[in-house]
Amino acid sequence: MATLTDTPPLQKVAATTVRTPLQDMLRRIARHRSAQVGAAILGLMIIVAVFAPVLAPFDPIRVLKDVKPRVAPCIHLLGCPADQSQHIMGVDGNRRDLFSRIIYGARLSLVIGVATVSFAIVIGAALGAVAAYLGGWIDNTIMRLMDILLAFPSLLLAIAIVAALGPGLWNALLAVAFVSIPVYARIVRATGGPPAVTDGPFPEAKEFLAGYWIVEVPTAERAYEIAAKASAAPGRGGKPLNMPIEVRQVMSAPPV
Repeated sequence: MATLTDTPPLQKVAATTVRTPLQDMLRRIARHRSAQVGAAILGLMIIVAVFAPVLAPFDPIRVLKDVKPRVAPCIHLLGCPADQSQHIMGVDGNRRDLFSRIIYGARLSLVIGVATVSFAIVIGAALGAVAAYLGGWIDNTIMRLMDILLAFPSLLLAIAIVAALGPGLWNALLAVAFVSIPVYARIVRATGGPPAVTDGPFPEAKEFLAGYWIVEVPTAERAYEIAAKASAAPGRGGKPLNMPIEVRQVMSAPPV
């Protein structure tokens, strides 16, 4: 039986591939069926919003003269008389085509969603970055304010803000964006961290994760020897790094 003293030095055979954030996002979407369904729905909504003038059979704000208010849906393929105008989803109380209004409403929905999330990300990321960079009492003040906002139910807080600002689309948009700011602020702050994390175990953890090894060996006996050498690999300050290693047993493998 070979021992650690007479085995050849360990060589790095293969390392994990470093992926960009975009590649990692696409990889995660490809693995999750719910994300694929959500992306398909979002893509369909974008297409409908862009081509709304082509898809909508009527002007969404035009009052129709030849129909009565709240007329039931009329689809010719399903047996509706041909002498009646076709309204896939019927007509509202003001004699406007509902299907056309829903199609054009996709534009407003996308604008509200993008504007709300963009506003929350910009303000939240700025607050989180300031807290992470400066630290100290500024970090504590900002994060405690975010904790206070998170303590309230988001829907009730948004309703209270709208009640204070008054009714209106833009006031509702600001209210929804405001209650979303703490989420992004805490994410950015946790990602950056205060300057104190530049010392201590965090750099060692970075080296630890960056040194992940994949080694293929023919026998389990050889695997134990390689794992022992990996765990004794020097880290910061000459301390053992406890290098993580994945051992794959195969019939034949390149020399290690």
